[in-house]
Amino acid sequence: MLGSNDRGDYSSDKSTMRNPLRRLQHFPWLALSQAAAVATVLDTLLAIGLGGVPAIRQVAIVLLHPTLAAFTIVGFAFVMGAIAVQSWSTSIATSS
Repeated sequence: MLGSNDRGDYSSDKSTMRNPLRRLQHFPWLALSQAAAVATVLDTLLAIGLGGVPAIRQVAIVLLHPTLAAFTIVGFAFVMGAIAVQSWSTSIATSS
């Protein structure tokens, strides 16, 4: 039988009632920080590339054209989410 902590349900745990921030300890912080670091580096490189490299500027103009902009933004968000989930599931598998 699963205990309340095995399911991730901490509503009946009295220590959580006293300390609601305890749930934050169980977040996949490593995976989230890795995804944020990758996104920051890509954003910085893109900003540098848009200013200095004409070829990157032309590609960005095509990708961010109004007809493709929504698909491009959703695609980038999907890829970053997939990277975060993959990194998180890999860290869970190695820690078990």
